[in-house]
Amino acid sequence: HDALPIFDGEDVCRILRISPRTLRIMRDNRAIGFTQVNRKFYYKPEEVERLLKGAALQRYEREET
Repeated sequence: HDALPIFDGEDVCRILRISPRTLRIMRDNRAIGFTQVNRKFYYKPEEVERLLKGAALQRYEREET
């Protein structure tokens, strides 16, 4: 069977144009769903999609500047 498409942190940062630190904050705040395998985090495309469409991201982008 085909493996489900899944993003790692690098993919997510690139797609959402955020820094790894912002991604970590979003994880801590449960703003993005993730799966942890050993010490690596993985993200479902639908989570990334949801964030791209939603306004949740604006809050985090402002924090960085």
